[in-house]
Amino acid sequence: MKQNQFLAEKTFIFADGHHSHTNYVRGTSKWTDKSKCRDFDTVEEMNACLIKSINDTVPEDATLFHLGDWSFGKKENVKIFRDQVNCKDVHFMYGNHDFSVLKDPSLQKLFTRCDHYREIYSKGQMFVLFHYALRVFNQGHHGAINLYAHSHGTLPPIGRSLDVGWDVFHRPLSLDEIVDMLKDVPPLMVDHHTEETH
Repeated sequence: MKQNQFLAEKTFIFADGHHSHTNYVRGTSKWTDKSKCRDFDTVEEMNACLIKSINDTVPEDATLFHLGDWSFGKKENVKIFRDQVNCKDVHFMYGNHDFSVLKDPSLQKLFTRCDHYREIYSKGQMFVLFHYALRVFNQGHHGAINLYAHSHGTLPPIGRSLDVGWDVFHRPLSLDEIVDMLKDVPPLMVDHHTEETH
């Protein structure tokens, strides 16, 4: 199998774990506006739910892509979270809160591979992976799918794109599920690409 070719039914996408993020938990947040907080009383309760949502969905021998914002607080939280995820093959995409992983090679070694941006393929379908939503993206006019996070379900998708963050689906999604969700969404045609055939 080619490096960027993955089995759709054995590849899962997840994002915005925010493990150990106290301000994102309603019961511990110091934010004045708690309307965007997750409805947990404690950080431990949220962390346990995150880990369960991954381990109940992703088989140990599958591949998991996490599209950023892995954890918060001390950098040891990166390893604590990783050690509790049963899946062995975890690919990491940097989010805006992942400076500790970006700067520390020892933390990068916890993952199969770390990237800012990635293009993968399955069954002839191209997926563009990035922490941020893309308005236009490579092969978008030919049906590629952009998977993103960061917006926590607040940004409406454009064309064949999808926010795969925990706050949207509360679990990882398989590539098969994603393709099925977007099967009736037409490619986004932009500028000269409306006439392009190859």
